[in-house]
Amino acid sequence: MHSGLNEKILLYRIRTADDREAFAVIYDAYVQPLYRFVYFRLGSREEAEDVTSEIFMKAWQYLRDREREEEIRSLKHLLYGIARNAVVDRYRARARQKQVSLNDAMEIPDTKNIAATFEQDEAVRTLMAQVKKLKQEYQDVIFLRYVEGLSVGDIAAVQGKGTTNVRVLLHRAVK
Repeated sequence: MHSGLNEKILLYRIRTADDREAFAVIYDAYVQPLYRFVYFRLGSREEAEDVTSEIFMKAWQYLRDREREEEIRSLKHLLYGIARNAVVDRYRARARQKQVSLNDAMEIPDTKNIAATFEQDEAVRTLMAQVKKLKQEYQDVIFLRYVEGLSVGDIAAVQGKGTTNVRVLLHRAVK
């Protein structure tokens, strides 16, 4: 699309008659350069395709806006401006989205149990906050017994203490 006069005629046809064929000519002229522009910035073929289609949807809506009175000096500037803003919007959306790997996605709890999971997580956080207030030796025996699942005999061997001593420590820590 090199001719400014040709662009003006196409824009006029879109503004006055919602001429889809005129917009198709614009689309054909700019789809590849805009796609490359977006792809270079996003690095994902699928995202670049989505954003490129968004650009043309926004351009179509903008061009058909009968209340807008300002003249479009350059169609290329308009399209690349929309593209730049769409890429920035995509970056912002990426920043807001939490990225989850496929391995992590397999561990996401069932949505039916999300409330129960949240309550359980909150209870665990509260319990851990209380455990951290204990003396270090009490924290150690609670961790080894209830988190690591070691027997009293194993804890005694790890700490170099007798089993009776470990039982007393566990009783006091839980109390």
